[in-house]
Amino acid sequence: MNTSSTFALAGLLALGAAATTTAPAHAALTCNYDWCGLNSPFLAEFPFHELSLKQEVNDQGMMLTGIVHGDEILTAALEDGHLKAYRSDGQLAYEGADLEGAALYLVKGSPLDLGNHYLIRIDAVNPPISHWIDDQGATIETYDLTASSVPFGNPQALCTLPPMFYPFDPEPLFYTAGTILYSGERYDAVTKTIRSDVPVEGWMNLACPGGALFKKYITRNALESASVAIQPTVEQRQAMFKMFTGDVCGRGVPYTHHGAAVHWGTEAGWGSVTWDEYATEAMWDEGGAQCLDTHRLGDELRSAIDADCRPSPCTDAPTAAGQWNKTGLVISRVPEKPPVVD
Repeated sequence: MNTSSTFALAGLLALGAAATTTAPAHAALTCNYDWCGLNSPFLAEFPFHELSLKQEVNDQGMMLTGIVHGDEILTAALEDGHLKAYRSDGQLAYEGADLEGAALYLVKGSPLDLGNHYLIRIDAVNPPISHWIDDQGATIETYDLTASSVPFGNPQALCTLPPMFYPFDPEPLFYTAGTILYSGERYDAVTKTIRSDVPVEGWMNLACPGGALFKKYITRNALESASVAIQPTVEQRQAMFKMFTGDVCGRGVPYTHHGAAVHWGTEAGWGSVTWDEYATEAMWDEGGAQCLDTHRLGDELRSAIDADCRPSPCTDAPTAAGQWNKTGLVISRVPEKPPVVD
């Protein structure tokens, strides 16, 4: 490490030593995030989807202590989905493309143990992208992020799933958007629930492309991404979270795979449902699926779902256009016949 990096590290050690590093009492998450649909970033063996901007410890015992950029130790802030770095006197130091080359500095456990120190490097600040719903121009900043241990780690991509496709294009358009950073809501990755029905400050979600948090934000189903025309309630946002993660039974078990094709619509009338799909999958509320017909994966997981909760068929409920939203918050439909599992 060069002299400037050594001084930066020493300063961050001091910051970390001043803050609590006690991990929460409940067990660490064991869920496979690729399977769960959250597509949360991995840092060493620790999966996570959020970091505190106030030096609090997340559920995996990880704490963001600051931003290192050259010789400077800075404070991280998130403003309307845009990461910014401030100096100790409160002056803005870096934002946008000027953040390239900077790194978020994380500590897990004791800050005195260098084996518990990690860097999340900002390799690129990408051109802004647009929301999929109620597009008002390209305003969403995304970041290419790599992670490594300190001081000699080999940088690896923080988000590892392949590019996703634009859901309303008849010919799927693959692209490589970076990670979205946003605040306002906290999520429980075990139960697949929104932790609070009021805005939460001081926490930053890392939403990887293809994951449920990314989809929630870009479809205006996150509190911070709502628009004047689209302002979903916490119940509506929760129902979308359950639908995106395939939490049919409402207990946090994700019955889906990454990339499973599904169209959806909301009771407010926006979404990707065309009513030309092969079949209705489910109607959803904040507790999970109200009913289930043709699952997005066909019969692949149906026996497991039935063993878990045996949802009633949607044939017992109105699922036609203009009818289903009298009872459900979200409807999901399967665009094509799912493959048959031998």
